[in-house]
Amino acid sequence: RMATEMEERNRKREEYEALKIELAMAEMDEKQRQEEKSLLEKRLKEREDYKLQMKIMLKEKQERDERRKHEEEDYRKMLLQQLAERDKLDQINAQKARMKRDEHNREVQKLLDERK
Repeated sequence: RMATEMEERNRKREEYEALKIELAMAEMDEKQRQEEKSLLEKRLKEREDYKLQMKIMLKEKQERDERRKHEEEDYRKMLLQQLAERDKLDQINAQKARMKRDEHNREVQKLLDERK
């Protein structure tokens, strides 16, 4: 009878040890799964962050390009306006010069007519 009780105790102890080992392995497996899941989530987050940063950078570049385009267009218009004003001044000066020549020609003609 004692041998049977001893065998029973040994069997239960071995069963208990086997369960402890099984539980430890299950816990290790779960820990590894959690680490893999965390790593995967981290990589996905990094990828999303990268995509967001790229989207922001692209938008900023488009805005810079658009600003530069408007600045160039404004500068172009200003230059064209300055050149038009310069042309207008040149025309006015040319007209004044023609009027002065005409006036001189009239005066010379008047003086020649008076000499006759």
